[in-house]
Amino acid sequence: MAGLKTAFPLLALSMETMVDQIQKNFKCPPDEDAHRLIVALLNDGLAYVGRTPVAYAQDFKLPPATEANITRFAETILPAHIRKSFEADFVVKKITMFEYVQKLRRWRDKFEEKLDRRPQSQSLEVYSPRLSEFRFLKFEEVEVPGQYLLHKDKNQDFVRIDRFLPDVDLVRGIGVCHRRLKIRGLDGSIHPFAVQHPAARHCCREVRILLLFRIFNGVLAKRKESRRRNLYFHLPLMVPVAPHI
Repeated sequence: MAGLKTAFPLLALSMETMVDQIQKNFKCPPDEDAHRLIVALLNDGLAYVGRTPVAYAQDFKLPPATEANITRFAETILPAHIRKSFEADFVVKKITMFEYVQKLRRWRDKFEEKLDRRPQSQSLEVYSPRLSEFRFLKFEEVEVPGQYLLHKDKNQDFVRIDRFLPDVDLVRGIGVCHRRLKIRGLDGSIHPFAVQHPAARHCCREVRILLLFRIFNGVLAKRKESRRRNLYFHLPLMVPVAPHI
């Protein structure tokens, strides 16, 4: 990055502005954070039951590590307006592993029902006025992120950013929520990006797997029979713009 700032200071400033706006303004609200961590607790509990099936018996007490995770979650992460209800279900009373899993499922369903009642989209200007005016505020042409992952020989044909589209989609996936930004290129193409903040813990592993499958796509593209049948692996681009985004 230091070399980029020295050789292309205006380009570096435009890129830093874009990333800084995404990093500051697209954080998950408390309800989405709580939903994500409740799903993580449920998955850990189910994994424990999978390793030790006897733990799902009606009289099997929670392991000390699980109790510590619940207490820490209630004290630090959970929004204040639902903390008392959560503590009444999980902290005040000693529960079994069976009750723990069943109650987490109910909490997960309640959060998902609440999140699904939100508007499906919001104006980009609500999140970041600077991104909505990026076409006027940028100092240098910036390429659409992710194109260096396409195994192209040169970057002269890479699409550059024209502007960010004015609507941001609110998406609830399986266990995680994210926002979907859309970037219009100078050639008129639309490039949607799912902003995951914080990124899932398995993202780094998935990046390496995607690199492997892009190599497979390169091999398929060189073979006449696979080209004739239009065979390829469809791979979404995963672009890390910060350590946790």
